[in-house]
This record gives sequence, C-alpha cells and structure tokens, in this order.
Amino acid sequence: METLSELLDEAAMVPLAERLEWLVELGEDLPAPSAAAGELRRLPECQSPVSWAARPDASDVFHLAITVPSSAVVVRGFAGLIVPTLDGRAAQQVRTAPADLVGQLGLGDAVSPLRLRGLHALWNHVRAAAEPVEDPAGLA
Repeated sequence: METLSELLDEAAMVPLAERLEWLVELGEDLPAPSAAAGELRRLPECQSPVSWAARPDASDVFHLAITVPSSAVVVRGFAGLIVPTLDGRAAQQVRTAPADLVGQLGLGDAVSPLRLRGLHALWNHVRAAAEPVEDPAGLA
C-alpha cells in the first residue's frame, strides 16, 4: 500500500498529458465499500452519483468507502487513489494530508471546472470526516 506522499511523487513523474490516463487506471481497482466506514451518503456537489462514507474508529483508524459509477472515470480514478491509500491508516494521516491534493495532482488544467468542484468537495468531505468528534457533554 502506497502512501499519499508516494502517490504524489508518482503523479509528478507522469507527464501532464498522461496524468488523466494514470488516474483513470487507478479507478479500475477501486475497492468495494467496507461496512466499517459507515453508511454511504450521496455527494451532492458531484454531477455523477458518487456516494461516500468515512470515519475514524475508537482506535483512530480511518475507514473510507467511496462508490463511483464506471462511467465517471476521473472521479472514480480519484477515489481509486485515495481509498486504498487512506482506508485503514491512522486518522491523523488524513488530517495532515495536503488540503490542495487535487491541485498537487496537477488536475486543474486537465479537467472541467465542474469536475474539479466535485473532486475538491469529495476531498474536503473526506478530510473533515477524519477530524475528531467533539463530545458535547465533555465526557470524552
């Protein structure tokens, strides 16, 4: 299992003209959703019917599941990059991951603004889900 840093290094070595193809290939191996991630919910910011679930468990292990139709190859590729890289890792690794992952992958000039919006939204939701949940009663 590669780290996010290793995947960013790998992406940087792929010529920009081939970066989308590289990302699409990652989506071919998107794992089936794990129940440990929780109940899947629709990502409203994405045009494609993307569903996701993410949460840290009591041991702060992060669980992530994303479903993307095979017709949404770019979003599926992005999911194919982040799910195997982050699922089962310490939630702290997700919290400290780059906020501008989509930009660091060099996708800004390669995909449409609407697709970029969906990718950014998915990434922002995933990162937010890794944050510790505040105990309103102060019992934690």
